[in-house]
Amino acid sequence: VAGGELGGSRVGPRKMIVEPLQQAFFFPPPFCRMTAVGDQPVDHATDTYAGSLGAATIDLAAEITVDPREGAGLSVADRIEFYKEGDAATGPTHIGDGTLVAGTSPAQYRLSYNAESHGVAGEAKTYFANCVARSVQDPTKQVPSFSRPVRVRR
Repeated sequence: VAGGELGGSRVGPRKMIVEPLQQAFFFPPPFCRMTAVGDQPVDHATDTYAGSLGAATIDLAAEITVDPREGAGLSVADRIEFYKEGDAATGPTHIGDGTLVAGTSPAQYRLSYNAESHGVAGEAKTYFANCVARSVQDPTKQVPSFSRPVRVRR
């Protein structure tokens, strides 16, 4: 942007943009998707998934795939955080970090969430995953990617 002159050749000062958006310029975000609710695979055609009757937990699974455009391993999967959407005043609530399922490719993470914390029986809540990739060159740089939300009825 020209320094205050339309068509000028001087370049104005650079502005720092807010993290983690800035970090996305170092490497692209990973692919993130919810894969299962309980024993049901997520197909993105079902409106609401039913949890197991009488189950003590709501079981969620998600997978993270590092963006293949990165070439020679510029980033690696770091973690998957799970969230429950709240009301307009509170916003999303972090309900826990997933546990890596050994030997899965792409990397899958699971979380068992207390069914009592979900809400009363018959109530539907929306859950989503936040997949985080970490830069190999600079481990302090991370970039998130959110999955499509899923509705779960207890």
